This record gives sequence, C-alpha cells and structure tokens, in this order.
Amino acid sequence: MREPDIRFLEEYKKADNFIKDANMTQEGISWYIRQMELSERKGAAVVRTWQADYRMLKHVRWVRNKLVHEVEYDAGICGAAEYNSVKDFGERLCAAEDPLAVLGKYLREERRKKIEAERAKNTANRTAQAKSGSRKQTGASQTKKKETFWQKLKRFFTED
Repeated sequence: MREPDIRFLEEYKKADNFIKDANMTQEGISWYIRQMELSERKGAAVVRTWQADYRMLKHVRWVRNKLVHEVEYDAGICGAAEYNSVKDFGERLCAAEDPLAVLGKYLREERRKKIEAERAKNTANRTAQAKSGSRKQTGASQTKKKETFWQKLKRFFTED
C-alpha cells in the first residue's frame, strides 16, 4: 500500500470512529450514509451541500473498501482529492458542521419556534378568556367568599 493510501485510511478511520462514538453505532460512515438517505428530502432542502456530501461519502467508502478488501488492488485510486475530502469531512464532524448536525440544528430551531408560537397562542387565549370571564362575573367581587372548614368550625363554637 502506498503512502497516500495509508494517510487516507487514517483520516477515514478518524471520521468513522468519531461517528461510531458520537452515535453509539458499530457502522460509522455506512451508518451516516444511511441516515442521510433516510433524511434526504428534508436534508437536501435545508443543507446546501447535502447531495455533494452524500456522493463524497459514498465515494470515499468505496475507495476505502477497495483498499482494504482487494489486497492486490493498487491502481492509484486514492489521490489528494479523496484524502482532502475525508479530512475536511472529519473536521466538519468535530465542529458539528456536517450535514446531519446542520439538519439537526435546523429541526431543533423549528421545534423551538413552534413551541414558542403555541405558548404565545395559549397565553393570548388565556388572557382573552380571563377578560371575557371578568365581564361575565359582574358583581362577583361582592359575593361572599367560601368559608374554610376551620372557619366554619370556629363559627360553630363561637355562636350563641
């Protein structure tokens, strides 16, 4: 195996192990590719580099498999482009700027906005109900408050 192949495999293993550790899986980059396939519709709409990253990951996995499983294969398939691609992807993984991380951030932000909108709507509804309820209860402040058990008991023993 040539030096560029070894450097490529080292970077690939770093990215693969990072994915395994971060996501508690045994598959690494293959798992990541499957997650991208499962989230393709939303991911491609949200993450500008989704398709390019997907194709790059499929390619570097293919290169890795060729190098590891086909021992006699030494046709120079691993060049600077593959090395730089997997190194860049590994750096983006560590910085949480990879496609799945960006999609996750977007979805969490959307969920947060939805929850805030629901809270605002509920608050507005409660305020409106409170205002309409106070109008209906004209003279309600003049009604006698309910006595507690202890107040009734005290009144019972103190009355003649």
